[in-house]
Amino acid sequence: ISPSITLVVSDSELPTVASVGTITLTLTSTGNVTLTTVAAIAVSNDNCGVTSSLSQSLFTCSDMPELNVTVFVEDPSGNQGNDTLLVTVQDTAVPSVTAAAD
Repeated sequence: ISPSITLVVSDSELPTVASVGTITLTLTSTGNVTLTTVAAIAVSNDNCGVTSSLSQSLFTCSDMPELNVTVFVEDPSGNQGNDTLLVTVQDTAVPSVTAAAD
């Protein structure tokens, strides 16, 4: 009988993430703008890699002037980290008026 060894590998190290802190987004002519994780995250780190997401990524006029968004990272073992980002939403489009025809 050969001796056997059971080896259990586990990952308990929490991933780290740091947002860019603050970001200003300008609404498009359709009245919305999208934030990506690439723009929101300054740095993230983990020994096994991470996937990232945001608590909100689509912004409209109703989100003006600013709000907090949470940046999440998760590694393959389910360990999570997060940070907060202050998002300023601005509308720089000049309103236009079309006169009615007589």
